Amino acid sequence: PDETHPVVFRDCTFEGPIDLTGTHLKIPVVFENCTVGGIEAEGAWFEDDVELRESAVRGAVDCFETRFVRDARFTGTTFEAPANFDEAAFEDDTRFDGVRFANVARFRAASFEGKSNELDDNASFIGTAFADDAEFTQARFEHVVFADATVGGEARFREADFTGDADF
Repeated sequence: PDETHPVVFRDCTFEGPIDLTGTHLKIPVVFENCTVGGIEAEGAWFEDDVELRESAVRGAVDCFETRFVRDARFTGTTFEAPANFDEAAFEDDTRFDGVRFANVARFRAASFEGKSNELDDNASFIGTAFADDAEFTQARFEHVVFADATVGGEARFREADFTGDADF
């Protein structure tokens, strides 16, 4: 069988931003308990799972038009600067559970297309804390959960499309 072993970064510090702009990654990548100076991944394509868990991202995040083909999990992570996921494509299950966005979080025209029919098994923002604005204008969701999420600024869902279950 085809076994793909992940690249795992555990207890690491990246003082500057990680630049994955335009990268096509075909293997799983895990960042666990890391400190990252920022993430530049505009136009990147992740064919396998991506995990950023229990970590801190100190600088800006730019995932404009980034494609996540498999699971994308950002659980328990703090984003201290603006996080831009505009027009990102999350094609499988996506979790931002327990995440803290200390600045504006943008998911404008992003698509969340997990294929499961079970509630909270596609796009999940359970317990997510948006300290500033949470922008989901024109975002598309198949199934999404925002249970116990908090927003300190405005929550914008103008022209968002919900085709399955949504739990707020």
